[in-house]
Amino acid sequence: GDAAVVYEPKNKQANEYLLGKRKNLVEYLATGMGQSAAKLREQFHITYQGVEAIRGAQCSVLVFVPKNQSAAASVKSITIWFKKLSGY
Repeated sequence: GDAAVVYEPKNKQANEYLLGKRKNLVEYLATGMGQSAAKLREQFHITYQGVEAIRGAQCSVLVFVPKNQSAAASVKSITIWFKKLSGY
């Protein structure tokens, strides 16, 4: 679609953003989802930030910073929480 939803677990808030001209950027960032670790490292600088509890579940926190300059100009970083028990 033409919108993206960003969830902020610390604030327990989801915000919807209209993509407009950034639609191609979001498609670029989404290409990393479902890719191998090697492919992700080609597109992003990835750092492990430790473990954080979200709604009582222990989650590993990874921060992805786009290597592509035009993507980085629009998105500073992407933080993803992976539930430790499931691996997702």
